[in-house]
Amino acid sequence: MTPKTMRMIRLAYGMTQNEFADRLDCSQQLIAMIERGERRLSKRMRGRLDRVFGLDADKIETIQRLKGMFEDGESNC
Repeated sequence: MTPKTMRMIRLAYGMTQNEFADRLDCSQQLIAMIERGERRLSKRMRGRLDRVFGLDADKIETIQRLKGMFEDGESNC
């Protein structure tokens, strides 16, 4: 999972880095470092992310697609 994807997941759930960190039982600093690409997402943290947010490949793909639509200005909202 890329840093951008992790950030997209956090934003899709409408969470701050602090809220996201609380749900994942880690520090806000770790979330920030992962999102900036300064730290890698460990297998353990990836498993926790998948478990806490019920993520699977389809859900991640949907989040990426929707985020891309808003970034590209394709939203009809």
